[in-house]
Amino acid sequence: MPKRSALLGDLPAVAETIPGYNYSGWQGLLAPKGTPKPILDKLYAALTRTAKLNKIRGALAAQGTAVTTSTPEEFHKLAHEELNK
Repeated sequence: MPKRSALLGDLPAVAETIPGYNYSGWQGLLAPKGTPKPILDKLYAALTRTAKLNKIRGALAAQGTAVTTSTPEEFHKLAHEELNK
């Protein structure tokens, strides 16, 4: 990770020891090409509501996962950037 994780307290990020090091895992939900925008909007709203639930955030934090959300457009950009790497 390029920066320290709040989940790991004062543990330095790898990039603090190895300049330029950058790794992060991510997950996302994909839909078939041509899925109508109203359906995508409904899925996005449900997922962002779920990601805000303390129970979900706590369970994921216990596994070492920090929850962040992005818009479908931001995720599309991230996925393409990662595929190009």
